[in-house]
Amino acid sequence: MHDVGGGSIKEQYEKGPALASSLLRQMGCDKDFVARVCEIVGTHHDHPENPSVPFRILYDSDKIFMFSPEEFPGYDAVPGFDWHKIVDLIYSEKGKQLAEEMLRQRRSEKREVEQV
Repeated sequence: MHDVGGGSIKEQYEKGPALASSLLRQMGCDKDFVARVCEIVGTHHDHPENPSVPFRILYDSDKIFMFSPEEFPGYDAVPGFDWHKIVDLIYSEKGKQLAEEMLRQRRSEKREVEQV
């Protein structure tokens, strides 16, 4: 739900919290939960120094997904894209390790394809 609102960060930040709030209220979620989710939806591309645990979980999972077979090729095709900057943004050490492992795997797969 964090990317609800549109394809750009601006759209997600402007429209996302209201859409998330509407959906969560329709699902019967309580006000506190809705408020916490909407705060994350409206800030999930920021990198605060001391975010909440739910924010860290979403943020790290969003960054780690960039290393997936589905997302990796698009980012990797950007000239000068620095994967290690993405790893450094991840809050948890376990998340950083996972991202590094996935990066090695994607690069290995890429080399195998290039050799064919």
